[in-house]
Amino acid sequence: MIRRRLRKILEEVYLRRNTITTLALTCVIISLMVISYSSSKPQTEITQGTGITVGDLRRAILRGGDVSSMASVLQRALGCPPFPVISSFKEPQFITDSAVLFSSAGASLSDFSEEEIKNVETSASLFGIDIKLVPIAPYGRNIARFLTGLFKETKPDIIAMDLSPVEMGAQILYTFSFFNVLGLPLQADIRFADSGEEYLNKLFYPGSVPSTAILRGFLDKTPLIPVGRPLRSKRQGTTPDGGVIDLDLLENPQWESNLLLAYREINEVMKGVDNLEEYIRQVGEISLSLTKTLGGTLRDSLIEEARYSCSRILDFTAGLRPGEHQARLLVLVDPSRYGDIEYIIGLLRQGISEEIYKRAESNRRSRKMVLAGWINEAINDEAQDYLPEKTPAQELFLSALEQYNRSQESEILSESEFHRLIVQISRRTRIHPDIIRGVSVRGAIAFEEVARGVSELHQGITRVSLAKAAMITIPPRINVKPEIDAASIVKDITLEALYGLSFSGDAEEALSGTLKKASLGDILSNLNPLAKTPSEQEHQLSQGKLPVVISETDKNRETLKRLEEMRFLKKDEQGRYQLTRKALEQMLMDLEQRLKAGEITPDEYNRQKSTLMKAMRQITKPQYRISSRELATTVMEMMDAQDKLWEKDINFNTMHVYYHIKENSEGAALIPQKREYQALKRLIDDLDRRKILAASEKSSGFVLTGMALNMLLKYLMDKDMPGSVLQGVMGQGRTLTSERKNEVRRYSAGDAFRDISFRQTLKEIVRQKRNLKEVRNSDFRVFMKRLRQPKADIIICLDTSGSMGFHQKLTYARLAAAGIAQAALEEGNRVGLVAFNDYGQATVPLTADDKEGLLNCIAATTPRGNTNIGDGIKSSVDLLFKSFNNNQKYIMLITDGQPTAISESDFDRLKGDRSRDLTEESALLEARRAVTRGVRVSVVYIAAESEASGEFIKEIARVGKGKIRRVSNSDDLKVAMK
Repeated sequence: MIRRRLRKILEEVYLRRNTITTLALTCVIISLMVISYSSSKPQTEITQGTGITVGDLRRAILRGGDVSSMASVLQRALGCPPFPVISSFKEPQFITDSAVLFSSAGASLSDFSEEEIKNVETSASLFGIDIKLVPIAPYGRNIARFLTGLFKETKPDIIAMDLSPVEMGAQILYTFSFFNVLGLPLQADIRFADSGEEYLNKLFYPGSVPSTAILRGFLDKTPLIPVGRPLRSKRQGTTPDGGVIDLDLLENPQWESNLLLAYREINEVMKGVDNLEEYIRQVGEISLSLTKTLGGTLRDSLIEEARYSCSRILDFTAGLRPGEHQARLLVLVDPSRYGDIEYIIGLLRQGISEEIYKRAESNRRSRKMVLAGWINEAINDEAQDYLPEKTPAQELFLSALEQYNRSQESEILSESEFHRLIVQISRRTRIHPDIIRGVSVRGAIAFEEVARGVSELHQGITRVSLAKAAMITIPPRINVKPEIDAASIVKDITLEALYGLSFSGDAEEALSGTLKKASLGDILSNLNPLAKTPSEQEHQLSQGKLPVVISETDKNRETLKRLEEMRFLKKDEQGRYQLTRKALEQMLMDLEQRLKAGEITPDEYNRQKSTLMKAMRQITKPQYRISSRELATTVMEMMDAQDKLWEKDINFNTMHVYYHIKENSEGAALIPQKREYQALKRLIDDLDRRKILAASEKSSGFVLTGMALNMLLKYLMDKDMPGSVLQGVMGQGRTLTSERKNEVRRYSAGDAFRDISFRQTLKEIVRQKRNLKEVRNSDFRVFMKRLRQPKADIIICLDTSGSMGFHQKLTYARLAAAGIAQAALEEGNRVGLVAFNDYGQATVPLTADDKEGLLNCIAATTPRGNTNIGDGIKSSVDLLFKSFNNNQKYIMLITDGQPTAISESDFDRLKGDRSRDLTEESALLEARRAVTRGVRVSVVYIAAESEASGEFIKEIARVGKGKIRRVSNSDDLKVAMK
């Protein structure tokens, strides 16, 4: 492939040799030959694709970059909407008034707003309005295609959607944003602007019903009206442990799953049915089956929402001006409300409105609302099952983007613009965080010569010639970090310079010092005297430290503060000032200018640049948005480090050494946050802010918290019923607890008002056919109070001997203990903790509500000493019978299996029998004693995969009348918990 391209270039050069300089021609040919023999990547990947692609823009947004330079392209693609398009929702955006689309809808509506509708004639009806009511799932793979066909077939004059005005305004923002046209979902919060209080959290999908209808309505000049009810507070109650529950979902626990299933079925119907009437019939049956079994307050709420939507339709159609033809109204509704809306619209058509009509409700407060959203790879991946391959918005933008690329590629650049772009691309390679050594001055000269040569071949200096020259010249001349593709970085840098994009959230910050027309002389005159000499800097860098400037004094205090405000300096933990990345970038620029001016020799330039680049690599800003998988891995690594050190806490230096050994001795592939000294420090600070780590009370280090265990369990475990953990490990499930039944009795004097069951009271009044004036105290019904009592006492007997510190045994033991503790507490039981090594010790007494304290103690356990299982069981029994009750009693022994120690009293009792292992006999003896007192002993056996199952473990479970679960890895842990 390369040889054919070289031959083609040489032929073109031969035909036009008088127009190309010998140096430019030589640079083009030599660069191509160097790439062909030094790069293992296919050259079609390196030199093609000089324009901007949809993939480039998606990648920039997912990385937190900036694509606002392409806003004009999006504006043209979407028909120039009457408001700015959104490229990022990092900063809250004020929600657009839903009436903004009315201005483009023609004269089919009278001039009125929702707030101005005070009174609609009760005799008004929908007679004379052609209403097409269509039930449709709000999102799905086939939605966009179906809606496009629906609009063409029905040709509506008005489109109504069961969204509230606020939701409609938020959907308008999303529809005319880069997220929608690039096929990216958006997780967003709608909040009140003044207080920040959350109004709604929502996932916006590209190709959804709102986004497709809004775009189509705007382009076709069809007005859209929101007829949905404003969001109302959910009915919430409290659980016995103080938690909050949704009472509607408590009455209808399968509602959400049934609704999602209905959405999937409707998408399948869309794919297989072309006739609209047949589609409505089939979806109507799905809707009927969805709501048939629904009851309680949630069913009443759906009926009220249907009444509200129909009333708003009546409001808006009452303002229609008479036209030449019957007004066509297309109503798009959620399947959950379709049957009710269809019935009510039938009544309105007959002129029956007085009993149905509901006044318009404003939002909870008449205040401005904002939308703030975010996107990451996890959200994007999870939403793929619901996204269409391509939406109308994507098709429009793709066409506009292709047109933009053609215009940009054909534009001839001026000489000054050409030179500016050459310099800018070269400078970006020198400050990019993933590039260790950027393109040199000679490389920049070669880049310019090759660009001129390619420009001759393309009959002018264009962005295409610059991009191709960059891809030919720069990748072989830079040195990048391991596992980083040089060609990909150069392509990003070139696109950033040529088209104004940025591919990371730190790009603007990284380039601000380079591109800003600042007074470098003033800045450097302040920076250079403060910095240590080059020899001192090199000495510090050789020790893995940053260049440190002098401490604050009275003479330089104002200067230092001014430089700190400009972000050229920052303070370290000792209060000393350090140079920032921005300062180093400015110093690199100044160094290059001094070389060009002849003020320093090339050797001095290379020596000083090497020092500055080392400092730059030390302070590269890490990305803290690590995946949940990497976060779980990090927590397990910290547990492993804690266990190997046999200490209760670890510190930053411990982890730095741990990761150094892991990478260099074990060959582990580490993320940048774990390889770099300062990045690791910031990562640990971030874990501290997330409360995964906590400062140690006894040293300057930190300990893992119960939050770390909880996070690990959520990542590793399937979302099963809480009681399934106990069922799998101990053979017990929900039978361990009692459940409150909503039993009622007659009202008695002294009963509290809050205990009255209004539903049962009304039923009693209806049953006795009483009028309200005839209601007596005896007709009231109140809930019977039943106290929820724990039904089991469970002691987690955790082995913390030295042998548990190997092969991550104690890590899996902690996870098993935390899983059992959480499940038992959620089921209303009491749980305690006994840790044993040389002897057993009661660490946490039996508790029914201190989940945080229990998990914190489990996370803080460390391995040391011998394994005295017998004393561990004995301490557990003592803790179980510290208080008298009739609860069932269990000991959950978590150990690696082989006892190595015995208590003195048991040794004196058993020392006469030398034929058997006394440590095992002691453990079996204590297990038998526990059983005689009604305590059952089960075992979670923590063992490496290569270890054979011990006969002792089987014997201890048999004697204790319990179960055994073996755990060697995370998969075994999942099985043990089911």
